[in-house]
Parts: sequence; C-alpha cells; structure tokens
Amino acid sequence: MNILIIGGTRFQGRYLVDQLISHGHKVTVFHRGNHPANFPVEVEVIHGDRNIREDLQKLQTKSFDWLVDTCAYVPSQCDLVLKTLGHQIHKLCFVSSSYVYTSTYPRISEIAELKKPEYRDEKISAASYGPLKVACEERYSSEIGQENVLILRPSVLIGPGDHTMRLQFWIEALAGPKLYTLVDPNRKIQLLDVRDYTNFFASALERNLTGVFNLAGHPEPLTDIVEFIQSKKMDEKLQRRTIDWELFEHNSISRSEIPYALPIEGEDYCSEKAKTLGFNHRPIHETLADCLGASTNNSVGGEMSELLRRFQKIMS
Repeated sequence: MNILIIGGTRFQGRYLVDQLISHGHKVTVFHRGNHPANFPVEVEVIHGDRNIREDLQKLQTKSFDWLVDTCAYVPSQCDLVLKTLGHQIHKLCFVSSSYVYTSTYPRISEIAELKKPEYRDEKISAASYGPLKVACEERYSSEIGQENVLILRPSVLIGPGDHTMRLQFWIEALAGPKLYTLVDPNRKIQLLDVRDYTNFFASALERNLTGVFNLAGHPEPLTDIVEFIQSKKMDEKLQRRTIDWELFEHNSISRSEIPYALPIEGEDYCSEKAKTLGFNHRPIHETLADCLGASTNNSVGGEMSELLRRFQKIMS
C-alpha cells in the first residue's frame, strides 16, 4: 500500500512508520522538519507545515491508499486537509483520543457519550482537548463518509522514546532516599505500550478497517506503577512519604499538571471491539521495565523540569 502520514516523526508516528516499512509498504511522511527523524531510506520525506495550504499542495500530484493524520488537534486543521487533498483521499485514519468521552468509567465503549464538539474556540487546553478532538472526528467522518474513515481512540501511550517525558517525570520524582506512597491507592489508569498500539494500527490499515476503535491498556492502580518504579529500594528501611494531592493544591500545583494524576475517578476504557480483531497488549510491568532501562539516557526538561523541581521541594 501507499500511505501518507501527516506528522509521524515522534514516538507513535515513528513506531508506526517502522512497522509499515517492515511490512513492505510505501510510506510518505509530511512534516515540518523540526525534529530529527532518521527514517529508513525507503521513506519519502516531504517537508511542510500542515497549517499552510501551499505546503499541503506539494502532495496534490500524488495518490495514496491511506492518509493518516496523527496530529490534528483542531477542526480547522482537518478542514485545510479536506480542501487541499480531499479528492486524493480514498481512506483516512484519524488519531483521536480516549479523552473524547464525557466519562472515564465504567466500561466505556465506542458508543459511550462524547463531549460536545468545540468548533468556535480552537485554543487547546486540558478542558478543550477532548471537545476539539470530537470536532475533528466529526469533520472527517461527515466529509469523507464514515465508511471510509478509521478513528483510533488510544489511552495514554508510553514506551521507550516517549518525548512527553510523563513517565520520566515519575522516574525522577521517585528517585532518592525515600519511599513514596499515594493517598488514593485504588485509582486505576490505563497506560498502553506504543508498540502494541502501532501493531494494531498497522494491521488495521493493511486490512482496510474503518469505524471507531478504543485502544487501551489494562486498568492498573497508579500506586502499583509507583511501587514498580521504586522496586529496587522497596526492601530498604527508608523514610516513607505520602503523595497527597491536596498538599500540592495548597502549594499552587494543580492535580492536572502532574502526569497521570487525572482523572480522579480512574479509567476503564473498553477495547473489546479491537480485541476481537487481534488487538493485544503486554503487561504494563514489561513496558515499565523497558522504560526504566532507557531512562538513564533521558531527563526531563523545560516546563516539566520546573514542575519536577517544585514537586521535589514539596516532598522534601
């Protein structure tokens, strides 16, 4: 197959490109060139900004079996793709999010209630992210036809090479001569290994699947993840500290700023539809072990670094 990927240079996109190339497909990646990609030589790279019509027009002379949009966050970005490349799109895959649903549990399937789509205000925030993704889904489905659109709604992805540094934040926050526990030990989150996600992703394209699919890891207590990260020092007689979210709020750090601290209710997204078609995911502890092995070459930076500094100060 001939596949166009918009984005594709970081994390999930890079894993997907490698999967498709290993399966013998022709892949074109359209991206701004802001991040080093080091793609296999078989990949055709076209530089451009998806928000500039003249850049998208570089693709008008080509034909693709699939257009994969990994990085549309607001509906105007979808509109520009449709206006510029609409006649070339046979099938389209849009990477959405599990945050499109009004609730996070229990057993949230693909037919659960969605948040109200946001079309007027395209400013991206924690509150608007889900509604904007819903609007993007609607744009593509209504213009191309649901029978020609594949929508993936993954939970939070983790794995080696995660540029978001969310897991790396916890690895560094939990380092040092203390043992940390959580004040809400039973709240569960669903982290999904990016490799399992892109395995299904590539297979779905190959089989020309359309429709909507939740893709989520097994619900795991965040406290289990915290303990696994600290497993090498669990038997030591160390001072114990409780991570109390109210303490952070009192020190002007909102819970939404801390990776994996939301939603308060926990997560229970149902991936049974995808599992009937071969989706499978490894135990989260296998992924965490791989991430811990790679973490020695990484450290958080930018705003995450400042958040880590404040976190450590409060917990000292």
